[in-house]
Amino acid sequence: MKKTKRIIINIMLFLALIISFFLAIQAYLNEEWNVIASSLAVVTAIIAAFSSMKIIWKQEDDLEPNLYVYFDLQSRSGVIQLVVKNVGGSTAYDLKLKWSKPLLDHKQKEVSLPYTPTLSQGESIRFLIDSSRKRLNESKESNDLIYEGNVGYKKSKKSNRIIRQYFEIGLHQFEEKPMRVTDEKEFYLKNSYLNKSILKLNEHLKDIAEILSSTK
Repeated sequence: MKKTKRIIINIMLFLALIISFFLAIQAYLNEEWNVIASSLAVVTAIIAAFSSMKIIWKQEDDLEPNLYVYFDLQSRSGVIQLVVKNVGGSTAYDLKLKWSKPLLDHKQKEVSLPYTPTLSQGESIRFLIDSSRKRLNESKESNDLIYEGNVGYKKSKKSNRIIRQYFEIGLHQFEEKPMRVTDEKEFYLKNSYLNKSILKLNEHLKDIAEILSSTK
């Protein structure tokens, strides 16, 4: 509905612009200078109105929900997560996720949104998909790296209109990309003996200090 209104407004402004140019040309041929000045003033007003409408429409769009669906292989080491994030300017209601081709998780179950009544601005939902290396290897073997679907939502609780946003996400950009170790748990596992090593080093330094002090 909103797109239709905008198209109609654009058509009306465009027609008004053409008519104004036509009148200006006719006035020039008839040497009616006052009409030319009036026509050019109308042209200027139409162009200004068009620019203003563009700004207003952009502000309206920025205030609406906007759901961004993507794969995240960086937040947790060795794990693929599917993320649905609201990057828009208001809350999305009654979210639904629909795949053109089902995306399966590590249990071979189709990934679907749980009951999600609201998703506020800046909030996100995350799903554990699989081990990143395992899934990337399987996807390369089957040449299955692109997933498509749409995420539906409402702009308000009482609205009956469902807005659907199409998305296409892929794993091909991660094929040869090195994975960062960012998982806090993995860091602590790899460095679990760090504290003990520091304590031993401190004891050795104390022993050295005592030996040096006794030799003075």
